[in-house]
Amino acid sequence: MGSEVESLTYSQGLSILEPEAEFRFGLKQRLYNWHMRQARMAKGWTQKELGARVSRTSAWVACVETLRCYPNPDLQELISGIL
Repeated sequence: MGSEVESLTYSQGLSILEPEAEFRFGLKQRLYNWHMRQARMAKGWTQKELGARVSRTSAWVACVETLRCYPNPDLQELISGIL
């Protein structure tokens, strides 16, 4: 079974184990998203209010907070300045 998964994964151009750098990047992104939610809640803002301040929808804010999407570096900087 393991070799089937391994060959399928390699045939898709992916590796089973992430390089350490990719792991750290992913972890930083997840922590950023979690901290964004905590900062928004500390200000008493709704997802809609934060979204309006960064020209995004409340659905986008929810997507970020639930780790389904990640803001680009420019947007991270804008959000960090607002929060």
